[in-house]
Amino acid sequence: MKAPNLFGLYDMIGNVWEWCQDVYAWNAYSITQRTAPLFQGDGFRRVDRGGSFFNFKGDVRPTKRDRYNPDDKSSNLGFRLIMNGFEKP
Repeated sequence: MKAPNLFGLYDMIGNVWEWCQDVYAWNAYSITQRTAPLFQGDGFRRVDRGGSFFNFKGDVRPTKRDRYNPDDKSSNLGFRLIMNGFEKP
C-alpha cells in the first residue's frame, strides 16, 4: 500500500540492519567505485547498512554503513532477498 522510495524499494530502512555481500574496509570508497563500493578483498567483517529500530532517527538511512562479524547474531540484524529482472505487472 506504500509508495516506493527514490530507489524503487519499499520499506527499506528502519527495520533491521541489512547484511551486504562485501567485506568491510574503512577506505572502501577510495579503493572501489565511489557510488557503490563492493570490496571483496582481505578482511573478516562484513558490511551491513540502513540502521534499525534500535538506532537514533538520524542513523536510520540507506547510506548508513557499519560492520559485523559473520557469526554475530542480533535482533536488529537481518538480510533482504532481491530478485533480479523483476518487472512491475
